[in-house]
Amino acid sequence: MRAEMIHRTALAALAQGRYDDAWRGLQSLLDLKSFYRSDYVKRMRDEIVKERDAATEGRQSANYAARFPGAAFSKSPDGSGALTFDFEDPLVDGPETRKLLGLVEGRTQVSSRRR
Repeated sequence: MRAEMIHRTALAALAQGRYDDAWRGLQSLLDLKSFYRSDYVKRMRDEIVKERDAATEGRQSANYAARFPGAAFSKSPDGSGALTFDFEDPLVDGPETRKLLGLVEGRTQVSSRRR
């Protein structure tokens, strides 16, 4: 069944953090007449909607983190999120990124802590 294949592909994309691909696949299941009329989508509709919403949230989070070079957004099981910066990443050491993050030369110092 094609709808089931698209659903599995979208779930794999969601698990891999490819939120745009996941959203497109899940949305097509809900929008295209040939899919939303199928027994599979009728039976799985609530789950598909929840997964599409998770993909939407992932897209928004990834788009926000993309504004900051060297940043990664992670989400905890409790729904909270964290924006993490890798200060050893060469992208963060550039003047544009330092300005974006408010790391003004002479006033802010970031040191690496290695164990």
